[in-house]
Amino acid sequence: MLRTNPQNILAFVHDLVAVAVAWVLAYFLRFNFDVPANFFAGMLAALWWLVPLHAAVAWRTGLYRGVWR
Repeated sequence: MLRTNPQNILAFVHDLVAVAVAWVLAYFLRFNFDVPANFFAGMLAALWWLVPLHAAVAWRTGLYRGVWR
């Protein structure tokens, strides 16, 4: 489990932000920074399940348990 150590929380939040930024940037690069409206809506809709899914997997697997050893 994620300990309440501020460094672990910071790493966890950083990774969640990085996942969201990478997802959005991948869409922008795919469409040469001109994302069609229907794909833009899909990109944002996917963020609503992508970030929580990443958080759940990272939390469940104990990814940040040994980060600062």
